[in-house]
Amino acid sequence: MVQRNVKYYLVFLFGVALLLRLVLVVAHPVTNLPDSRDYDLLARQILHGQPYQVTLPWGAPGQAARMPGYPLLIAALYAVGGEHPWVVLGVQAVLGAACVPLAYLLARRMSVAAGLVAAGLTALDPLGILFSAALLSETAFTLALLSFIVILVRLSATRRPLRGALLCGVLAAAAIYLRPSVLWLVLALPALLAMVGGRRGLAAGATVVLVVLLLLLPWQIRNHQLLGMSYSHLTTLEGICLYDSVGPQATGAAIEDKVVVPPDMAPLNEAQRDAQWGQRGWQCVREDPARILRLAPLKFGRTWSPWLNAADYQVPLVNLALTLWHVPVYVLALLGLVWGWRGAGGQRPRELSTGAPRLSGTPTEAVETAGTRRLWYLAVLAPIVYFALVHTLFFGSVRYRVPLMPLVYVWAAAGAVPVLRWRPRERT
Repeated sequence: MVQRNVKYYLVFLFGVALLLRLVLVVAHPVTNLPDSRDYDLLARQILHGQPYQVTLPWGAPGQAARMPGYPLLIAALYAVGGEHPWVVLGVQAVLGAACVPLAYLLARRMSVAAGLVAAGLTALDPLGILFSAALLSETAFTLALLSFIVILVRLSATRRPLRGALLCGVLAAAAIYLRPSVLWLVLALPALLAMVGGRRGLAAGATVVLVVLLLLLPWQIRNHQLLGMSYSHLTTLEGICLYDSVGPQATGAAIEDKVVVPPDMAPLNEAQRDAQWGQRGWQCVREDPARILRLAPLKFGRTWSPWLNAADYQVPLVNLALTLWHVPVYVLALLGLVWGWRGAGGQRPRELSTGAPRLSGTPTEAVETAGTRRLWYLAVLAPIVYFALVHTLFFGSVRYRVPLMPLVYVWAAAGAVPVLRWRPRERT
């Protein structure tokens, strides 16, 4: 009965997600954050053919400080619907709701019930709703990341993966243009295809990586010609973000607006200054690794805090509601990791196999193997681990886990379904 009505459930959950996000867009749009102002300015510059640059927190011009993915999206929406953030936020509500079926597809590999639970949690995700109403790149990045993972997993179970690999590469590049810190993750995940897919998997993984590198080239060439930037760097905020996170003034939170540019950096251009900040940051790591290790739990705690960290958002009732939501989700997700690992290893728990998709072996259809299940497990887990580790070095914030929450909900669904189905045995 549930399987026959899955489409109706998903449409309903999509509608709920969209309605909640649109309500917040109307009731409390957030467009005045520093990043929001930068994105809006860059979008208008693109739209009107002006130089692509913002003013950095210390007063210098930043021609390569922001990746152009989100400004390009805003500019396109401004061109169609008028230069007003409401246009962008309305579309973001749709993009946020579109994450609901993607969460279902990822959890559906365990069972229909797990898929629907993951979809429901994603629809009601408080941070997802909040950031859909903010002029920030999180919502678009979440959709790009989830789409990339869904297609990557499917590539391991198809005999003709080339077309999917091309699309997967495009989505991976889009994710990088929206959030450059994801670069090494999306370059590493395709390597898993070679591990589980043989020659076809190797070819598909190589195609994904090649497409990503080709699509990043225009931005890298532009920055190299304009600023002399290294091709290994995507923005000129990488160095200062590192120094901000590990320098002697580091607290675990972002304080780059308080950093003073030393006199010896004044003559340097934007790219040279970024390189200097990076060198000084790594020097801090080498000189006092114990301090960096002491900061790591603070940064981890800020990133995965059940409540909001920022002083401006310390509303007791809101933080209580967020805590009551996230703590059970985290507990269920830890349980789900255990169930998911059993399934990935070929020992599917009975609770998670009910309603699992049957994949036929015809040349044009998917073929599920133990390798495919392991790839699914790693692909859903890797982004959570990757960003958790990244933000034990760089500063931590609840904002950086927003795109990961649908993946956390997949694991929470894996933990919830067996709990919901558990019945105590009657004594005889």
